[in-house]
Amino acid sequence: MNASDSRPAHANTAERRTILDAIPAIAWCKLPDGSNEFVNQRWQDYTGIPTDEARGQGWQAAVHPEDLPKLSEKWAEIVASGKSSP
Repeated sequence: MNASDSRPAHANTAERRTILDAIPAIAWCKLPDGSNEFVNQRWQDYTGIPTDEARGQGWQAAVHPEDLPKLSEKWAEIVASGKSSP
């Protein structure tokens, strides 16, 4: 449970997933190491990669192999800067 809510933390997680799956946009959450923590249903529908395969570095299967090095380099720059992506 968190201090401001009497519901268990996993209830909040399920609620957030429901909300993120309902929005009309592709959404995901990346960790600083470049691995995926979360992808919403639209991301899965668009890429054809289920959430369990997209976790970690599995998201890379959705990127063209020629684009992956540049994308990885840019991500490393963003993380190193401590700022969000433009």
